[in-house]
Amino acid sequence: MGRRAAWLALAIQVAVAGAGLPRVALASAADESKAAAAKGAGLFKKADYFGAAQAFEKAFALDARDFRVLRYAGRAWQEVGHWDRALTLLERYQSLETDPELKASVQANIDLLRKATPREKAERLEKAIQAYPQARLEEDAAAALEALDDAPAYRRALQLYEVARVAATTAADKARLDKEIKRVRELVKVAEARKVAAPEEPKTGPAVTLAAPATPAEAAGISTLQWAAWGGGAALLAGGAALWAVGASDSRAAADAMARANALPAGDASRAGKVSAARSDYATAGAMYYTGVGLVAVGAAAAAAGFWLGPSAKVAVLPTPSGAAVALRF
Repeated sequence: MGRRAAWLALAIQVAVAGAGLPRVALASAADESKAAAAKGAGLFKKADYFGAAQAFEKAFALDARDFRVLRYAGRAWQEVGHWDRALTLLERYQSLETDPELKASVQANIDLLRKATPREKAERLEKAIQAYPQARLEEDAAAALEALDDAPAYRRALQLYEVARVAATTAADKARLDKEIKRVRELVKVAEARKVAAPEEPKTGPAVTLAAPATPAEAAGISTLQWAAWGGGAALLAGGAALWAVGASDSRAAADAMARANALPAGDASRAGKVSAARSDYATAGAMYYTGVGLVAVGAAAAAAGFWLGPSAKVAVLPTPSGAAVALRF
């Protein structure tokens, strides 16, 4: 009888303790949620918007009853530059809010985010990658670039997927990103083929009346040296301008690659190689850039020198694709 009484008393104690467990756990989660929300508010004031967004989302995950943290999470993501995520959170908050004034207070942000174009969203995410490399937003930025549906955007998206592939830590993520990379490579090919096949838009402009061709006597007033100087100068100008443009574009791409490589963790075995390759590409692009500048300068000088290579001073009218030009020879 005494043993039965002891077991009954133990059972009652367990039942009472068990009944209190959910309340204790709920109170603990609510306290943690408030602490996370307070941390998010402090980080937001310090302009650490990514850290703030993480803290606010953690607060909601711990205690979904405090749905107003969604408003702050949405604002934090808006400042980070992930506008689609910000819009989703702000719309969710507005649907749960019962206070008319608070509901209306986020409408301006929601309207602004809804009006954003796909290109604006992609550009903001590209900036977010640079400002918050720890956020690992490469995949989101790549998806935003795909929405632009053109060859340059697809090529940039491919680069971002490759960066995400390097940073992936699990075999499943690496396999998934391998599929994404393969898919976007095909999109690049399709977009480039589409661009080649598309007919060139006709160029419009003001009507031009061509002047009468120069007479043989006028044309004879231009020496062979002048033609050579002008022709060579034009060729140098064209070639130099092309090198100049390519060098500038490649320099920007190499700088982006260097930034991504530097953002990799210090322990990443591929980091040093990527940084070295990016620096080499940057040096090559710089050489092309300055070579182009030099060729443009030489071409301009050659074209100018053509005016001093003819016989005695004479005025000649020369035909051009857009009309006629007056050449002064000294």
